[in-house]
Amino acid sequence: ERLRHAGRAVLVLDNVEQLVGELEPLARWTRSNPDLLVVATSRRQLGVSGEVAVSVPPLDVGAARELLDEHDLEDQDAAAIATAVGLNPLALRQVSAQLRRRSPKAILRALHRGGPDVLAASLTRSWELLDAQTRRLTRIWSVLEPPVPMDLAAAAAGVSAREAEQALAALESLHLGSRSEAGFRPYPEVHPWLRTQASADDRQQARDGLHAWARDLPERGASWPAEARWARWSNIDGALRDLVGASPETAARLMLWVGSEARDRLPAAGYLSRLALILNALDDHPNLR
Repeated sequence: ERLRHAGRAVLVLDNVEQLVGELEPLARWTRSNPDLLVVATSRRQLGVSGEVAVSVPPLDVGAARELLDEHDLEDQDAAAIATAVGLNPLALRQVSAQLRRRSPKAILRALHRGGPDVLAASLTRSWELLDAQTRRLTRIWSVLEPPVPMDLAAAAAGVSAREAEQALAALESLHLGSRSEAGFRPYPEVHPWLRTQASADDRQQARDGLHAWARDLPERGASWPAEARWARWSNIDGALRDLVGASPETAARLMLWVGSEARDRLPAAGYLSRLALILNALDDHPNLR
């Protein structure tokens, strides 16, 4: 609504490729406000009406070198590191964080041992710098749908909010993801790699924690801030799929809470399809129906 009446405005969206297929609102916003310009970064074209694609060339060595400037490296070492990671900006940021703990020569040796997949090699080096507890929490969180709200991060891993916050800060410092009011989101290039680290026990822990978190939301009257509504719904929806089969009554009470909190701010198709599934499972609970 604010965008419709904003007049001349620029909306900047980053990493939009992860939302391809869900971007019809962009077209509606620009149709309702012809003075609205949307600038979106993506690794592929989005296929929305009015789209104009502008190709961005890769970094050159000079620009890549600037991402390492804080470490006062020899030009030769900086150029070698930039070349070794294929001028990949994310890998360069990760290497920059690693340089606080390792020498340029040690990092170059590790990158060369990693083979042709330089991002995976950089991720492996960053992973080794995390302590065992943070690695365990990260494996559990990688199973959930990002962004992961802070209360879910703590509940899913069975730790305190402070412990979750410390682990998330470590991940952010190594450029494995970013935090916002909505929660923690691994970078799109990083998340698939993190998920490969999760064991069957990690996936079960995430699932059990997700169920406990979702069941507890109505009882503790958890708020539903606008910034976190998509994060909450995407993870609640994952819990509902399991709870409908295991406990239709619990699923129904959770859905009633969702409806009272945020029904009008959720994707209609996803909300209604889940509602229909729950109604069909409530033959023995006419009051809840």
